[in-house]
Amino acid sequence: MTDRRARQSKPRATRGVVALVFAMAFAACAGDGGGPIGSGEYARIQTEIFDQGCVQQACHSSAGQAGNLSLAAGESYDELVEIEPANPIAAATGLLRVEPFSSQDSFLVRKVRGLLAPGEGTRMPIGEEPLSEDQLALIETWIDGGAAPDPEPPTAP
Repeated sequence: MTDRRARQSKPRATRGVVALVFAMAFAACAGDGGGPIGSGEYARIQTEIFDQGCVQQACHSSAGQAGNLSLAAGESYDELVEIEPANPIAAATGLLRVEPFSSQDSFLVRKVRGLLAPGEGTRMPIGEEPLSEDQLALIETWIDGGAAPDPEPPTAP
């Protein structure tokens, strides 16, 4: 009888270990909430940088689209992340407007920092004060963190 109980408890113990491993894996995936998903980083970039300067001046509005780029809310993310720039020099070197996990290889960062090769245009925003170090850090942190979109707000049931 003791052998039978021992054999029956083994599957229960195994199931418990498996459940524990899955629980730990899901907890690890959930993270601490500090990453780009759910942090609102992109929303901050949109409202504090794009809406205040890039779109406000009409350069990168839905109608303006300088450089074939709209930075208007609801359009900007899809026009930036993993998209080849309209600038032929930048495109020929393999740059993307935003290269997730690599701000140094993102044409957006080169444009706002003024780190441009001949033929890649001028520093953005044109004719305005450069972005502050805090604004630049916000963009670079978002890109280096994977350039994730903000999650959709929950909908009411």
